[in-house]
Amino acid sequence: MPGTHGRLNAGELTQGEVKELYAKAQEAEADKDTFSIYQLKQGDETRDFRFEPYNRLQAAGNVVDKANYELVYSAELTPGTSLEDIYTRFNIEHPKDFKGHSLSVSDVVVLHQNGQDAAHYVDSFGYKEVPEFLQEQTQQPEKINPLKHVEDTIEQNDNNFDGIINNTPTVDELEAKVKAGEQISLVDLAEAIKADKERGKEKPSIRAQLKADKERTGKKKNTKQKSQDLERS
Repeated sequence: MPGTHGRLNAGELTQGEVKELYAKAQEAEADKDTFSIYQLKQGDETRDFRFEPYNRLQAAGNVVDKANYELVYSAELTPGTSLEDIYTRFNIEHPKDFKGHSLSVSDVVVLHQNGQDAAHYVDSFGYKEVPEFLQEQTQQPEKINPLKHVEDTIEQNDNNFDGIINNTPTVDELEAKVKAGEQISLVDLAEAIKADKERGKEKPSIRAQLKADKERTGKKKNTKQKSQDLERS
């Protein structure tokens, strides 16, 4: 049809104008204040988190991870509606289209207000704000040591980086060096003894070995000094 190129159904709006209006409509929808209810997924993997107060969750080294949850309800947040209002409503007067269980400890309510999101954990008493819910979680904190990667990459021989001795040689290893004719320092020995104590093991034989070596060295020096004194006399 002539004269309609770039228009929809011979209307007055071009495709570009329609797309622009659609985008504005989406923005307007996104800017609406809303609330969303998340509840833990069913299954054994979330059993330990279900209905747990926030302090017990933290004590166990767990976080409120969005990956463990599913969205069960979302609606517009009318002016003046509080978190307590939402709790009451979803315990006493469930909306007909609400398919989850009554709002309980371990559930999360996300409020979207003024373009900002805030996550709130339903606790034993009231709510606890949980910003971590809105962050990407890759691994439960109890499964990792936050210093492990740093230690592995930069610690090398600095055993005191995190206060945990992890690469100090054992007393056995130092003893093997002594038997092989190598010299070791008293600092190395002290650190090895400390490390072995940390590992639940202590072997004092090398100390006796070092003491004997020191005494032999001392005797040799004394003998050499006496010989020099005799030569001078």
